[in-house]
Amino acid sequence: MRRSISLPLLLVAFWCLQVADANPNNWYYATSAESCGGQQCSEANGWRFYTCYEQKCEHHLQPWFPALVLVVACAIISSVVSCLIRCLCCCCCHERNPRTARYYA
Repeated sequence: MRRSISLPLLLVAFWCLQVADANPNNWYYATSAESCGGQQCSEANGWRFYTCYEQKCEHHLQPWFPALVLVVACAIISSVVSCLIRCLCCCCCHERNPRTARYYA
């Protein structure tokens, strides 16, 4: 029987949201500067936040988004590399390849 991983993922997501509410400036969520050079900076949302640089409000992505992109990129790269290694090491041997082996003859 396969175990579902949806409940642990929901618990981790709930925990991350609780951490973000408890400490607004962390690796997951950053708050915006109140004002900069006499102008009011916009409030932070789930995608971006604003900082003050040279008397201007500049927007940045929330820290969780680049981290998520990096994790997905690493997963894709490691998957491609492992498939290439498996193909080079295992598919060259006819005894191990179920398509060419005579298991069903």
